[in-house]
Amino acid sequence: MLSTKLKVGPNTSRYLELSRGITHYEYFVPEGDAPDYTIVMLHGTFGPMTVWDQMFAYLAGKGYRVLRFDFFGRGQSACPRLQYKADVFVSQTEELINRLQINNKLVVVGHSLGCIVGGEFAARNPMAIKAMVLVSPSGFPLKSRWIGRLIKSPCVGWFYMMMFGRAFLEKRIRRYYKKSLGLLEINNILDCQEDFKGFKRAYRSTLRYSPTTKYLQGYARLEKLKLPKLLVWGRGDRVTPFRKSVLALKVMPTVKLFPVDDAGHVPQVEQANAVNDILNPFLMSLQMP
Repeated sequence: MLSTKLKVGPNTSRYLELSRGITHYEYFVPEGDAPDYTIVMLHGTFGPMTVWDQMFAYLAGKGYRVLRFDFFGRGQSACPRLQYKADVFVSQTEELINRLQINNKLVVVGHSLGCIVGGEFAARNPMAIKAMVLVSPSGFPLKSRWIGRLIKSPCVGWFYMMMFGRAFLEKRIRRYYKKSLGLLEINNILDCQEDFKGFKRAYRSTLRYSPTTKYLQGYARLEKLKLPKLLVWGRGDRVTPFRKSVLALKVMPTVKLFPVDDAGHVPQVEQANAVNDILNPFLMSLQMP
């Protein structure tokens, strides 16, 4: 299940002051030889970076350079008052990478909204990207639900989120998983975010201003970069249904699709071993001449 505490590796969790505030990150650099690229993990709308716990540990154990971090408004990163457009997270990614002086090629691994952020990052920095991995990507057209329209409305949405946001988020979390979660599990997941002031405000703002259902042109543009691409999707995804993979293949015909059984919107959590078994051969293929 999703980590309920903000656990990070020993002596590798750090904080860095960026132009928009503190960013909480974990950057693993193995001793000795490593592949000539760095894996950058970008979480989704809800976050935080602990959604990568199993994958991060697996890749670090395999000797890869790996970076993950909390987007602004999530986890232990700052929660500035601004419109949470995708560009906010793209700029955060760029600034963090520059400040850490990561100069080798990047394999961007995005989940949900992180796929959109990764796509925009690649469009702005095409020469820096070696490959893309998309896990349960958002950005595909979906039927608008009344609660979604309410949350995005200027004044009423803010009031609803402040008064009933907890109940709204509980329902959202249930939809992330194929399995049924108990109330204690849901509360633990929520508590690890709501311990930090401003999360609900940032979450609602992201839904309003990021193209979570309108990114087909972005994926088509990503296809034109002719990068190696891997698409991992839970068959039981109730947030961005697996049937949208047909549309993904239409706009990105060269992507390699790997469905994951018995998984919802977070296959890297629910079926971590299966996803890691898909990912590692793909990463190893990037090292071949």
